[in-house]
Amino acid sequence: MKITEIKQLKNGRYGLFSLEGYLFSLDEETYVLCGVKTGDELLEDELESLKEQAADKKVRDKAFMLLSYRDHSKQELKKKLLRTTDEETAEAAAEKMQQLGLINDEKYAKTFALELIMRRNFGNIRAIYELTKRGINREDAKAVVESIEDDPLARAERYLSKKFSRGILNEQTRKRAAAALSRDGFGWEEINKALKNYGMENYDAD
Repeated sequence: MKITEIKQLKNGRYGLFSLEGYLFSLDEETYVLCGVKTGDELLEDELESLKEQAADKKVRDKAFMLLSYRDHSKQELKKKLLRTTDEETAEAAAEKMQQLGLINDEKYAKTFALELIMRRNFGNIRAIYELTKRGINREDAKAVVESIEDDPLARAERYLSKKFSRGILNEQTRKRAAAALSRDGFGWEEINKALKNYGMENYDAD
């Protein structure tokens, strides 16, 4: 197929055209490296290879952009890339980010677990759930959460002092406090003890 025109598009990419019209676009790096020029005759497999290179580069650029905003686990990044590409391309891009050292699931899990536990005061159940949502497998999430040296009961009490700073003065507030603790990942034993230590009778789960 003959390339009849190469035109820079508004988005900065380079559009390739034939007599049949627009074919596809290339990023600047791929365009410069491939050396294609107006008037070149390209075989179908050459065009397809060029198109795949451009698609791969576009996905990698998106991966770089996502990682520039915040850290991701490998699976979380791949899931986001799958919104605009296929499984193989998303996996390859995520693998490349890992090879470059931009993704480290172990380091990410530890950092995020500390954020959930020490700053947000989540219970272990909620912390594990949030890690699995971000692509960390459950066994690893459980191990990293349990490795953090922080007493869940003390954390539940910190949670109450922050969320219910005016105290728990009546039955309605007590129920709201118990529900909030449960929702954010504390077990009933921790809830009971935390409420008692915060100046209330044991909360009865029944």
